[in-house]
Amino acid sequence: MTAHTFVVPGEPRGWERARAMATGKGVRFFTSPEQRARQGAIQWCAKAGGIVLAPEGEPIGVDVVASWLYPRAMSERKVRDELARLAASPAYLGLPKITRPDIDNAACKDVLDSLNGIAWHDDGQVAMMRAAKVWGPVAATFVRLWTGDAPAFPMRWWT
Repeated sequence: MTAHTFVVPGEPRGWERARAMATGKGVRFFTSPEQRARQGAIQWCAKAGGIVLAPEGEPIGVDVVASWLYPRAMSERKVRDELARLAASPAYLGLPKITRPDIDNAACKDVLDSLNGIAWHDDGQVAMMRAAKVWGPVAATFVRLWTGDAPAFPMRWWT
């Protein structure tokens, strides 16, 4: 098994649909500047993390943990308890985030589409994907790409 891990700092964003704008010649579709910046950040972090293009036809697995900072309404005591639980149990991912954005938009689409041509030729090469959306001590997206046998999930993303 070969595995590569990288981190994209900053709060995960939901994948935005391309917007349409009427022009004199018809309709033009465009991606928002924020979405382009997010794609660029994912690509840069992947390259900095040593990700190389996998051979065409090789199945790839992807693990993604999208983490948002604990909400301000959360008491200090509960935050301390969560941090202690994270430190004590490698199998504990964190407090599940059950609000928007949806997990496929926040954790999957942006990573898969951004890594086309960088980690794989097309995201159709991804044969297995595991994802989690949690509240945590940092706002970031943690990504692990692997080939061969699947590594343990959940991964210790906070260390």
